[in-house]
Order: sequence, then C-alpha cells, then structure tokens
Amino acid sequence: MTPEILPQYRETLSRPSESLVSFSDVFPHDGADFDAVLTTDYRSLALNRAYHFGIGHNPKLGDYGTVLIEQLLADRRKIVEEIVTLGGDPEIDLDRAARTVVNVAPRDSQTTAEGKNGKDFYLAITAQGQEIYAVPPERLQALETRNQILACFQIPTENLPFTDGAHEQFRSSIVAIARYKPEVLVPVFQYRDRAALIAAKAAGTHPDLIPEQEHPLEVAYVDKFGNVRLSAKDVEQTLRELNAEKGDKVLIQVGDAEPLEAYYVDSLAEIPNGELGFYCNVADGEDPHSRAGYFELVKKSEDCNHETDHAESRLAHTNTKFWEAPITIKTAKTAPALA
Repeated sequence: MTPEILPQYRETLSRPSESLVSFSDVFPHDGADFDAVLTTDYRSLALNRAYHFGIGHNPKLGDYGTVLIEQLLADRRKIVEEIVTLGGDPEIDLDRAARTVVNVAPRDSQTTAEGKNGKDFYLAITAQGQEIYAVPPERLQALETRNQILACFQIPTENLPFTDGAHEQFRSSIVAIARYKPEVLVPVFQYRDRAALIAAKAAGTHPDLIPEQEHPLEVAYVDKFGNVRLSAKDVEQTLRELNAEKGDKVLIQVGDAEPLEAYYVDSLAEIPNGELGFYCNVADGEDPHSRAGYFELVKKSEDCNHETDHAESRLAHTNTKFWEAPITIKTAKTAPALA
C-alpha cells in the first residue's frame, strides 16, 4: 500500500504559486550568471514569475541553483520581516510557493529501456518550502548534502498529470503542475523537520536514492567574472586540515595537477592585486543543521569585466577537468604571508 502524503506536505502543495525557475538542458546556454540574476531579484523583492537557464553543458549547475534559491528564500524572509518591524509593507506573500525544475533527461538506450519514456521525475520539498521537480535525482545532491530536503516523492512517468506521460516528449514543460494532483505522488521519505532527517541519517534508515556530494571539496559554480565557488562537505574539517592563518599563502590543487597559490583572507578586499584569494563568503551565513558550505576562489583584478586571466582560467590551465576532479587545499609552508 502506498504511504499517505503527510498533512504538512499536502498543505505545502496547496499553496498558490509565486514563481518558477527552470534549470534545463532544453534551454540554450547563453552564459547568464544566474546567481547574480536571482540574488538581485530576490534581495530587491522584485521577483519575476519565470526564469529559464540552460544547463545542458554542465548539469551540476542545477545542483547549485537549488541551494542558491534555498538560501535566497531564507534571506528574503529575514529582509521582509525586518521591513515589517520598521512599519513598512513590502507587499510580499512569503507563503506562496517557489517552484524549481531541474531537468537533464536524455532519451538514450538506457533511459528508454523496455519502452520507458525516460527516467521518472522526483519532487523534493525543502526546509524553506521550495518545491523542486528534478530528473535524475542525482541533481538534488547539493541539497541532500546540506540536509535541506525534508520530503521526496516519485512522479511515475506513466501517471504524469495533465498529459500522456508514457509518450510526452517535453515532460519538463508540465511536470511542475503535478502538485495539483498529489494522488499520483509516491512518497520516498517524509520528515517533520531537519532534526528528524538528520536523526534518520544517523540511524541508517534514510533512503539512499539521492547521493551526497562526491568529493570533500569540489567546484560548484563559476560567475561571469571567472570567480569560482567551491563546495565543501565539511567546512570546519576543511579549515582544520588547512591549518592556516589569515594572510597565509595556500595551495589549491585540482586532482593531481600542479597547485596554484592563493592567499587565505577574509574577503576580496585583502587580496593583493593580480593574485588569487581563498575565503568564506560572509553572505552565506551559518547553518546549524549542516556541515557543508562554500568557499570563494577569486582573482583580484583592475578590470574584472574584461579580465581573461581569472580564477576559472587558472584552474582550467592546470586541469581542464576541474568541474569533475576533487579539489585539495593545503598551507604553502615556504611561501611568504601577507605583511
């Protein structure tokens, strides 16, 4: 017998929708810095109803996008609540649903085996109430690593609502309205809160459908200026192993490639001109329910809008597979620190 959807998630799926952000291989890669676009609109309280970003060239960008939206939802809630305490009216309904599609669904011999119309989509509901319609489930790994997914439901393709799921070529165009027919959703897991999720993981009872981040430290995102965001499975462990003081030079290595030198600092301001810097971004904040987080690898430049020798290009010069390879960082014991 199929488990019932918990009342709290039926309520979540019954909310009016606010927006839809689609990360999909059906859209062209236009080079848009979606971090900058979404951060500007969320923080300015000027959210549009629909966004489309191509990720066919790099599916991992979808993983990062879901975490970004989760952070922005939390940021916006704090901003709106502060405005209200000041007597303002931002005219933002925080209870409306933020929907996200992450779609990388090739129709190859494996995904269409035995006549199946591609892999099934999954619906994930997060701690901030974000609804994510994703295929394959591996694209949810950044959120899973951060203990953000409270509920996950399979959407059997043959039961895809409002279309002929067994033959529909463009499933990602309609999957985000599966919320309006919850009886087709098959629960994979459901927790009341993040503490219950973490307890289930510790007890070994949490389903292993969604993998966690593969490497302790890896590339998660690159912005339009070639600045690189590195995702750490355990920020504190990474810093303990680094064992560096602020101002020290450290070595950034992609796989077995020749390492790059960077200064370990607090922000972009402390990096010497023309040099690389490595730091935690204050905008990311802290999460008491997760050890994971981001580091920045940035080159300070006189003209970042026309720079071609940036952090991304330097990583690529040492190892063109920097998106897939593990990143290691250690103290450059013989290198001079900042004065």
